[in-house]
Amino acid sequence: MALRAWKGGGDIYSFEDLSLLLKLTKYAQDGVELYLNKEPATPDEIVNAVSVRENRDTYMPDYVDDEYGELFQIRYDKVCEE
Repeated sequence: MALRAWKGGGDIYSFEDLSLLLKLTKYAQDGVELYLNKEPATPDEIVNAVSVRENRDTYMPDYVDDEYGELFQIRYDKVCEE
């Protein structure tokens, strides 16, 4: 049985999606830029895209460091369509 949590508008997050949302929100608050398919995105937009399983798309995060080795971007790009 999957754990679920309510989100705004009556939708439900799985435990995994909620965990990802919290992580991405923290990164965004710390100034890390978030992207989805090469476009700026919010944590909620990313979670909604990667959690939708009906379309069979697969997304992979790429963690991008600056010249000092500090994380400054996380890019979720579609890597395959089945």
